[in-house]
Amino acid sequence: MDPADKAEAHYAAEAARGNWGAAKADAIAAATAFAAENPDVNPRWVATNVSTQYAPLSALAEAHLGDFGGARRTIDSTPGDCYDCVRTRGEIDQLEGKAGAAAFWYARAIVQAPSLPFATADWGAMLLRRGEYDGAIAKFVQAHAKGPHFADPLEMWGEALIKKDRSDLALAKFAEANQYAPRWGRLHLKWGEALIYVGRPGDAARQFTMAAGLDLTAAERSELARTGAVHG
Repeated sequence: MDPADKAEAHYAAEAARGNWGAAKADAIAAATAFAAENPDVNPRWVATNVSTQYAPLSALAEAHLGDFGGARRTIDSTPGDCYDCVRTRGEIDQLEGKAGAAAFWYARAIVQAPSLPFATADWGAMLLRRGEYDGAIAKFVQAHAKGPHFADPLEMWGEALIKKDRSDLALAKFAEANQYAPRWGRLHLKWGEALIYVGRPGDAARQFTMAAGLDLTAAERSELARTGAVHG
């Protein structure tokens, strides 16, 4: 794995743990490494790739750190016809509580690449966080149709079903998501939660134990601790 790809992989791992300061450093390292790996290539080509591939990562990390001004300056340097850049504009607005603006950017990303599931799933995630569970599920259905092996819509669909007091239905979504992301800590945490609600504490404990050994954010670890599960 070359240095740029390695730094990008580290970014993904730190983001999964909610370590956004480290993730931002990884995004900068990835961009720097990419430029260093291509010293004899057309500088405009290098700049375009840095802008479309790494700037959205930096901007998202800045937004998670609460630096919305910095996030907007970073993302505003990216082109308007870049799918990930437009998605990230939506994520920044969502994190700042600007749901209408976020929906605008998600919709624009979907128009740019209607066959990709990611912006649709992002939109659903925003609706889930806002308590609009039926609207969120509608987006997850659409995202799943576009990317049937993409675990995120399935897992979040399960979370929405828990919120609707249908943990019995959520179990199937978590089991399906597990086929594509078996080492996703949040998936096992929420799977365990659903199992508690349907009266299967032994099965829930096994899911919580699996979650404890995987990447979780600080908030997710606190949630796991509140379950009373034995974990290290």
